[in-house]
Order: sequence, then C-alpha cells, then structure tokens
Amino acid sequence: MLVNGLVNISISTIEKRYDLRSSLTGLISSSYDISFCILCLFVSFHGQRGHKPRWMTFSAFMLGLGSLVFSFPHYISDVYSYDSKKRDICSISGSHDNNDECSNSKSSLSLGYLFIFILGQLIMGAGGTAMYTLGTAFIDESVPSEKSSLYLGIANGMAVLGPAVGYIVGGQFLRIYIDINKSAEIDLTQDDPRWLGGWWIPFLLFWPVAWLLTVPFLGFPKYLPGTAVIQKQKVSQAHQDGSEILVKEKNLGKNFKDFPLALKLLLKNKVFMCLTGASCFDGLLITSLATFIPKYIENQYGRTSNEAALLGGLVLIPGAVVGQIAGGLLCSKLKLKCRSMIKMAVIMSTVSLLLCRPGNKGDTHSAADLLPTTATAVSCLSDPWLQSAPPDSDLGIP
Repeated sequence: MLVNGLVNISISTIEKRYDLRSSLTGLISSSYDISFCILCLFVSFHGQRGHKPRWMTFSAFMLGLGSLVFSFPHYISDVYSYDSKKRDICSISGSHDNNDECSNSKSSLSLGYLFIFILGQLIMGAGGTAMYTLGTAFIDESVPSEKSSLYLGIANGMAVLGPAVGYIVGGQFLRIYIDINKSAEIDLTQDDPRWLGGWWIPFLLFWPVAWLLTVPFLGFPKYLPGTAVIQKQKVSQAHQDGSEILVKEKNLGKNFKDFPLALKLLLKNKVFMCLTGASCFDGLLITSLATFIPKYIENQYGRTSNEAALLGGLVLIPGAVVGQIAGGLLCSKLKLKCRSMIKMAVIMSTVSLLLCRPGNKGDTHSAADLLPTTATAVSCLSDPWLQSAPPDSDLGIP
C-alpha cells in the first residue's frame, strides 16, 4: 500500500510541486528497490535462524519512520503559490523575455527535497526487506507443504491488493488542496492544471498505523505451535547439487563468516538463478508500469490526479490479485511439486505473451478514441492570463 500505492500516485504531484524531472522522480521510486537489493541478502542470511516476528516488528517500525520522513518536504517548504510564475512556459529563442527558470529548473532547494524523498524510500526499503523475505519464510515453515502455496498465494495477493487500496485512498486525498489551511482562499478547481492535491496526508496517517502493527508482531513466538512436527514431515524438493550435504556438514548460517560460502552455493544453483532472473524481468515490467501509469493517464488523457490514480488501480490490480490467489489455490488443490509449478508458470507466461497483440501497422488511435471530449476540453487560448497578455508579448506560441 505504501510503496507501490501511495508513492506511485504521488509521483506526478511531487514532480510538479518541487520542479523535478521524470528521471529524478524515477530515482525516488527506485530507491526503495535499491535499499531492498542491498540489504535482502544480509537480512535473510542473518534472520533465517533468528526470531522472525521480531524482525517483522523492526520492519513495521522502519516502514512507519520512512513514511514520516517521506512527508517532511511538505512541512519545510513554503506554501504552494500557483501564481508565482508562468509554469511550463519558456520564451522562444531570440525573444526579449529571457526566462532564467527555464534554463535552470533544478534549484539547490529542489535537490534538497529530492534527497529527503530518497532517504524516506531507503528507510522504507530497509523495513520492507525483512517483511517480504523473513515473513514469507515464516509462513512457509509454519504450514504443511501442500498448503504453503495457498497461504503464500493469499499473502502475495494481499501484497498486491495493498497498492490497490493505496491507489484508491491516496487518490481521494489528492482531491484535497495541498495546503489544507489555504483551501478556502484559493480560486482553483481540480480540473485546473495548477491544482495540486494533498499527497503528504496519507504518508502522515500511515506513520502511526505502521507503528501500531509492532504490538501484534511482538506477540508472536519464534515458532508457531506444531512447527517442529511440520518440519519433520516435509520432504526437500531442492535441486540436488551437493549443497545441502555441505550445509549440514559445516552447519552454515550460524556465523556471518559463512555468508560468502552460502552466497557461492546459491549462485551455483542453476534452478535458483533461472527463477531469480525470471523474477527480475517480471519486476522490471510491473514496477515501471505501476510507477508511471498514473502519470501517463493524467498527461496523455487530461485526467485529474485522483482520476488517474483510480484508473491506474483498476488497470493493474484486479488481474494481479485474482492471479496470485488463484495460482496458489490451484497449486494447493492439485498438490503440485516444484517441477510442476515451474511448468505451469511457463505455460501461463506463454499464454500471457500471446495475448499481448501489438497494433497493426495501419491502425491509428488517439486519446479522442477513449475520451471523446478530450479535444474540446482543451482551450489554451481562452485562459485569462493569455487574454490579458499584451498584443506584442512573446509567449512562444506560433
């Protein structure tokens, strides 16, 4: 909900508010994944034999802290003034009105806000690491093999449903003016391109909610009742390359000095590396789509920020949630082993690829095909500031 939901729908507003380019807001979005990638190996190695619920307590605390830090730029920045400058308008070359803001849009102040956003994402990445690695392991070791697919499918489905809630809830907060105490004084509507919504409000609300989750996590024992019996009944389906024997002989995992050897054994596991590569390509597609689809809908089809958030959630989430839960249920009911699960994943991926039919060469589609009123809704030359401009003013309009 926080990272893949609230952050993604806030990107467009943050970009406008702090004069950041899309490449920089993309860096903000990827900072969570950078932190996750750096820490996941060390956290999973050190926490595999530790108290996993306590690690998840730390995770909830860090997610709340990161959410609070991410909202800081709103508190330390000036009140948003939509009339302070001509936004997104530059003088043409050779004109007398040289707009220095167009040639140097990156101010040191904006970069300072950028670093705070990145810091918040890094902190949230540190928190999400334990939640997704050790949390998954805690579920898997606590349930029988034939039911683990169902439980993990439900968990992953909820992880996908969370961003949907973030898209919907965050979209509603974007209907509130960015400076709440000034909302009665402004003369703007949500359809005005200068309108900026309250992107920071859900981050401030998520902070105490995340910290409240630390209380139930602290109540979990290291192992759930019956875990020892379940572990004895499980049969290993790991790729047999001799690594399991080496792990048992050297009792790997107790000391951090065993980390290089454990990493080497993982890198030599061909099945694991293939699955990891497949997950990387899947994340490359899904993460980029989830990050920029609200902004794309907003800019391409002239929708407001909250409408773009809602439409983006409707596009991405339902299929993902149903797919995760249905896949886990299918694997559980059919009692599929690892080899059969991989085959099913290959078949589903192939079917998905075949359904992605590109447009024909002669096909021409525009925004008007989806939104019939788009062209008529744009009336740049009727804006008051254009009507009030002197006849000889050079605004860069042919």
